[in-house]
Amino acid sequence: MTNREADAADPNIDVNDQAQGKPATFCTRKGCKCKGCKCVKVRRTCDEHCACKPTECENRGKFEEFKEWGREKIKINFDIKYQNHFDADSGAKNVPETCRKSLDYVKLLLPEEVATHIVKESNLYAAYCKSPEIILQQKHYKDKMAEDKKNGTWIKKRKLSEYVVENIPEQTNQQQHEEEDEQEDEEINGEERLIEDEEGEAEERRSVKSFKQWCLQLPADFVTPEVITIKMLWSYIACTLVMGLQPYNTIDQCWEKRDPTTMLYGNDNIKALMAKNKWKLVHRFLHFDQEWLEERVNLLFQKYYRPCNIVSVDEMMSKFLGKCGFRMFMPLKPIKFGLKYFSLADKRGYTFNFWLYRGSKSQQATDTVSIVIDHLEKLPKDKKFLLGTDNYYGSLTLMKEVIEKFSNIYYISTVRSNRPTWLFTPLAKEAKDQTKKVKNDNGRNRGYSWRSNPDGTISAITIEDNKLVNFISNFISPTVISNDKEILDAQSIYNHCMQCVDIADKKIGEYYLFPHRKTKWTRVYFFMLLKVIIVNAFIIKKSECQDSRMSQMDFIHNVITGIKCQHNVRARRGAPEHTLVKGDKKQTHCKHCKKTGSSVRHYCEKCKVYLHKKCFVEFHSKTSLLNQE
Repeated sequence: MTNREADAADPNIDVNDQAQGKPATFCTRKGCKCKGCKCVKVRRTCDEHCACKPTECENRGKFEEFKEWGREKIKINFDIKYQNHFDADSGAKNVPETCRKSLDYVKLLLPEEVATHIVKESNLYAAYCKSPEIILQQKHYKDKMAEDKKNGTWIKKRKLSEYVVENIPEQTNQQQHEEEDEQEDEEINGEERLIEDEEGEAEERRSVKSFKQWCLQLPADFVTPEVITIKMLWSYIACTLVMGLQPYNTIDQCWEKRDPTTMLYGNDNIKALMAKNKWKLVHRFLHFDQEWLEERVNLLFQKYYRPCNIVSVDEMMSKFLGKCGFRMFMPLKPIKFGLKYFSLADKRGYTFNFWLYRGSKSQQATDTVSIVIDHLEKLPKDKKFLLGTDNYYGSLTLMKEVIEKFSNIYYISTVRSNRPTWLFTPLAKEAKDQTKKVKNDNGRNRGYSWRSNPDGTISAITIEDNKLVNFISNFISPTVISNDKEILDAQSIYNHCMQCVDIADKKIGEYYLFPHRKTKWTRVYFFMLLKVIIVNAFIIKKSECQDSRMSQMDFIHNVITGIKCQHNVRARRGAPEHTLVKGDKKQTHCKHCKKTGSSVRHYCEKCKVYLHKKCFVEFHSKTSLLNQE
């Protein structure tokens, strides 16, 4: 039977329509119950010309719903001036009056509670790594691994318990029957059978205990050794900041003796901050509870800042090439391999909420609708926001959820053509066939088509740009009249509100915090979190003090200097350190502020200049401590 005869025999196909040249298109939607489709091979989608019966095709009835969508304007009044994104009702809030220095703003977002948690977990992890039980298990694991490498039976990423069993020699059928009989006898007697080695000693084959398993078995009177202190942690943070500003090829080069002829290696500030052995000790045993830390820091982000009226949700990446079950590959991102974070940021680049994607181990729901809704629930309810997302999140389902749960969100997003197909497939055809052309932001003529739902709350727009682009919104009509010309408004608003996370990414990656290779994902997460804290603290200080002259580089300089002065770090041998000392005499003016009429009793021991206590940090930040010998 030919295809023409098969079509003639099919009751769902109108042969007269084919004879008149009408397209015979049928539904190929996944899960379709249509019986008469013959177009699966050509991958056509269902439209209004489909010959399938509505009762047989699940997607067929959806196009009837599309006919109900008209061209009425959206009823919501859009009253946000998105050109002026730094509105007056945004910026720092609840900041204590005692916050004056740059380090104080960092400690707002990284308080003593968080630092104590990191130190406690790190000390516990150091005790785990140094416990005799774990050392013996690791030694047994390494010995077995070396033995199997010699025999050629070792497989990478395999646990000890897996490949030890694999090394048992093959048994004959007679030996297998004898062992089965012995097992049955032992089960009857209720005895446990142990595998005996060549020497006749019973050995329990097990892998190395994890840190969580070891912590659960600790006795109640266990005393955690104090390997790392809070002072060491802050010195470690300051060293990583300096390493980002002045990177070297290896870590050891930071502590090498400086060659007076070349001046290539060695950093006096890192040497003054911390000894190399202590830095490596903290770097090795750095540990924390990722879920607790993430939740606590996000609460602090939301406590001390009120976001701008333009926000966006997008992904952020931190580079990581080590072994990790949830390491992501994103070929279209600048950082292709690494850890992925879902972030909510505003137009200033302030990260208001973010969390690490850990696959099935993530606490949050990982579907696109839940990701956006979870972020929006953190925004203030008494303020209106303009939200933008890309086509990874945008869909008609998400739009309905936003309208139902949030009355203060103006939402616009690009959408993929299959979210849903019945809505954007006809719009794409209309946009291509549209004779009326309008101009986009670049002044090019483009065709477009749009529809709004019967309630007048959702508009779907398709624009024929370099390729078809679909938009969905709850506040915008497709065009606006400007200078007697019809210009597309959807593209301009979307481009304006989709740069928020990109601005935050740029500020976070502007200065590499720690440029060296990281083998543990926890270190990558810690450095990423520290960079977000530094950027957010800088934005809080700048919005509160309204100091437009301060740059992010100056802020990091002040943080490093504050750590050196506040935590009284070690001084380099043979050279006095910058410390504030009370002198015997009084001076009439300060070297920094040069205010006369007030007595100044304190002076810097190294610089030999008299300074006020409040002027000490600012004076040394301007003298560029990072470049001094």
